Amino acid sequence: MKKEISWDHKRHETNGITPVCKNNKWGAINKQGHVVVSPKWDFISWATRHNQVIVMQDGKFGVIDLDGNYIIPLGWDHITFPSVFGCPPFDQGDFFEIRSLKNPVPLSSCYDDRRYELANRECWNGLIDYRGTIIVEPKYDCISSIYDGGIVEIKKDNQWGAVNVIARSILFEPMYEGLIPSQNGFFWMRKGSHKWGIINSSNQVICKPQWAGISGYRGSRYYRANRYGGWGVLQYDGKCVVDFIWDDVRINGEHFQGKKNKKWHIIDDPMTPQ
Repeated sequence: MKKEISWDHKRHETNGITPVCKNNKWGAINKQGHVVVSPKWDFISWATRHNQVIVMQDGKFGVIDLDGNYIIPLGWDHITFPSVFGCPPFDQGDFFEIRSLKNPVPLSSCYDDRRYELANRECWNGLIDYRGTIIVEPKYDCISSIYDGGIVEIKKDNQWGAVNVIARSILFEPMYEGLIPSQNGFFWMRKGSHKWGIINSSNQVICKPQWAGISGYRGSRYYRANRYGGWGVLQYDGKCVVDFIWDDVRINGEHFQGKKNKKWHIIDDPMTPQ
């Protein structure tokens, strides 16, 4: 009978696969305890639904499947999973964020230490899918999580653009000082002024910049907005829902509150979007 290996460390199971460590080298086992990734790596991630893991060896990152085939060859200074919000049918693990140092310097071989070191280093960032196809070339200073509709923000030289990972195409290169993805292909944008306007995914101006302040979650339906010194509520496409007569406003789902003379009031009859 084959003797069961006594592992030094085990992490939590994901998709039937558990990362394990022996003599400071990481591999993975399945639910039956069989080795599916040999313990020869300096780091190994959790397993995706495509049976793929991020690995690190000698300071370089790659991605392999459970048969040992490279999806992304070793060679990157860091690889991680971007977060995915409201973008079915995609899931975390369908994409990999790749990072390469702009000015290569030696980094720690310890994964956790390396993460902190990279936080203070300038990197080129890109995006590759689970098939190994480059979606975003690694030439940007920063890329965001993946939002509703497959939208990813890309940053270069302090300006923002956008990519659609579903269509696998760049919507527009970085050109805005501020950019917030909204719904149905709309974006809040700020360029050359302190005011916000709205563009669509074809980079056409829908509403010229006119709002002094915009706040809300990416992909939300409603946003707090400031105009003429008063606060109101706008729909994602710029249509007014609550007029700009309040000292402040709150949004709770489909319900709104307005603040006037230091008191909060329920807005029972918001405007029909117009």
